[in-house]
Amino acid sequence: MKLREYDGWRPSWTHITTTRLPDSDYSGLVLYDQAAGRGEILRCTGAGNMELFKASDGWRTSWTHVVGDFMSGSALLFYEAPTGPTPDSCSMTAPQGGLRLCSSSNLAQ
Repeated sequence: MKLREYDGWRPSWTHITTTRLPDSDYSGLVLYDQAAGRGEILRCTGAGNMELFKASDGWRTSWTHVVGDFMSGSALLFYEAPTGPTPDSCSMTAPQGGLRLCSSSNLAQ
């Protein structure tokens, strides 16, 4: 059963993952364009639609992994493989949906 199909996705998205959004019963999508340093967060409406929740430029272009899921709350993990195990974890803050650094650690030290 197909619920909804979307055309016109930016072909340069390098990462797409899910996350929980503040004040929402439904998950959201995080889209990251590594070369452009662009990120967008889409909110799922529960009726098969998605709407733009937050978009911003200026994201690092060095992240090789962006990971999130509905079970992790609103936390996302941004990871730079070339620099070794130094994950940055960010979380969204309600109601604007901005990202802020909540922890950074260097596991190699």
